[in-house]
Amino acid sequence: MILVCNAGPVIALAKIDCLTLLQQLGSSVSIPETVYHEVLAKPGAETARILQATRAFLKVVPVPTPSSNAVVAAIRQLDPGESEVIVLASSSLPPATALLDDAAGRRVARKLGIPVMGFAGVLLTAKKYHLIDSITPQLLKARNHGYWLSDELVSTARQLAGE
Repeated sequence: MILVCNAGPVIALAKIDCLTLLQQLGSSVSIPETVYHEVLAKPGAETARILQATRAFLKVVPVPTPSSNAVVAAIRQLDPGESEVIVLASSSLPPATALLDDAAGRRVARKLGIPVMGFAGVLLTAKKYHLIDSITPQLLKARNHGYWLSDELVSTARQLAGE
């Protein structure tokens, strides 16, 4: 699986020291340049982890010109990071999976036929492939480290994981 990541899921995984799950799940893992600057904007423990990941497996990639007018129109209302994730994911053949937690970005990606996964989806997939035993501790740890997750998302993810 080819992964193109937005800031939210990268930060959440870094907060819980699980960025390597992306490396284990993806044949290629990249972030657009704008997202790279976003994830390093606030210094914290996760910043060092993200920098280490960019040296090891997380590629910082320039974003090509959007492949179609449909993509240009669809991303018009999104923030720059989400827009670049969608452009980069749509330029890959087959389309890469876009790692997006924001609802608007996810909606646009799906509309364009781009596979989507978020932070909780990464944890669910990691559990499916026996990379982690349980998602509940990871979700709670992310919350405790300041990553906002709704009660509904946590409940749904736990239910999907059989926890």
